[in-house]
Amino acid sequence: EGVEFKACARCLENRVTPAACAAYCSKSCQKLAWPEHKQWHALQTRTTKSLEQHYTERDTDFAQAVTSLDDEYDKLIGQAMQATLDCDFKTAQKLAKRAIKLKPELAQAYFISGSAHEASNEPTTAAAAFMQAVDRCTFGTPTWAGGVAAVHNCFYHGDCKISLPNWMQNAVEFKRYADEAVAATPNSSAVQRMRARAYAHQKPAPAGWYLDSLDVSDLRQALKSITLAAELEYNTEDQKRDQFDACQIGEALWRKLGSCLIPQPYKWYDFSPGRWVQISGLKSDAGKCLNGKIGKVLDPPNEHGRLPVQIDQQRDGKMVKPACLSPVKRDDMVQILRLSARGEKRTAHSMESRAKMCDGSSVWYEEISMPRKHSIFYRSSPKGNSPVMALCGFPVIVQQTHSHSHSPLEERADFDCQLATFLMVEPVSGLAPTKWATRVGPVLVYRPDGTDLTASDLDLLILWMSDLMGQYGDPEFSYQMRCNAAVFERFCDSLR
Repeated sequence: EGVEFKACARCLENRVTPAACAAYCSKSCQKLAWPEHKQWHALQTRTTKSLEQHYTERDTDFAQAVTSLDDEYDKLIGQAMQATLDCDFKTAQKLAKRAIKLKPELAQAYFISGSAHEASNEPTTAAAAFMQAVDRCTFGTPTWAGGVAAVHNCFYHGDCKISLPNWMQNAVEFKRYADEAVAATPNSSAVQRMRARAYAHQKPAPAGWYLDSLDVSDLRQALKSITLAAELEYNTEDQKRDQFDACQIGEALWRKLGSCLIPQPYKWYDFSPGRWVQISGLKSDAGKCLNGKIGKVLDPPNEHGRLPVQIDQQRDGKMVKPACLSPVKRDDMVQILRLSARGEKRTAHSMESRAKMCDGSSVWYEEISMPRKHSIFYRSSPKGNSPVMALCGFPVIVQQTHSHSHSPLEERADFDCQLATFLMVEPVSGLAPTKWATRVGPVLVYRPDGTDLTASDLDLLILWMSDLMGQYGDPEFSYQMRCNAAVFERFCDSLR
């Protein structure tokens, strides 16, 4: 009695309803309860992202249904969406049913109904609703792809009492649907997982896999997609399942190719897509210049057992035998950051996190692991290329990189990357060179000495550069007095 309870800051930020919002009597109370409450937030995030996949990635008409509430159908759709996001699935089902009666020719209400029934562990009803939605979508669109993946998910993870759709019963047609869905939404773990099962000829439980009867080509495609699904998946349990499936498919592929191709003492998964490797032992004149270089395995092996290895961030890979590769150890990896350009699109399966600039704008970034021996480090100047941060004794490299394939940049504003521009300003003028002022695009930011650049370091850079840029309008400002190691160190100490 008389104790003031303070609400959880993250609950307030996420606009959690007052009834569900956590409250603490003291900091020690919050610290004690945080591990369990953190898991609750993680569960809410997974649920919300799963629902966003059904809603925010759909076509324009569907997105407008949330905000354009001009008639009764739109109102019901908006209310049903909100009920689903609030985990009130029974209400969502009733609202969706009313919307279907009003406009049975539209797909939106069927998607919501399917999502609500799936969340209520009613796979048969959910699958039927998703199949109705797919029938009302244009073939090959992102909306259609999301519906196809949802149908597939109901049959593979639920005890459905209805027959498989025709396209899932025919192996050739199943592959065609899966390929079209991946082309429409390549960054969806559910779609990539569906494609892996189509090429691996996996049947719904309890039938399972038929891996040993497949040819190398199908196994390669299955392994490629299930590996991507594991990388894109945000749900830990689903990710573990994808990784287990990848092991089964990978083992079957290397059995076909011949396990003797893998050099001892390594296993086939040491050379799976996404792994960093070092090249050695090449004897041809063209190959000798690659010995000692670090690269990333792009795809599963071809029919001859060779692996495509990307070297120095080139788009295409060099085909190399596993015998000439050795995996890079985890201890030899360094963390760097990739800052997104303003126009890069994010999906429900995005691996990015968000930081805030002082003006309220967002900095989207992704934590990436790179080998310490990668060429980007030994080609860098020890002072980095950020003039301001070199004077401050915290050298960093800012390097432009490719935009994501699913998110092409078109308009000039799409290329904006404000923090990258700030980092590259000249200390005297506070202005960035033309290259870093316009059409910057996404960038990699890393330490030239090969040490980690963490999310905490990014927060520090944002605060420092925002504070510094705000002072260039002061006529009494002197960069020599501000941009030096002593002032920067005091600034860092003030934040601890």
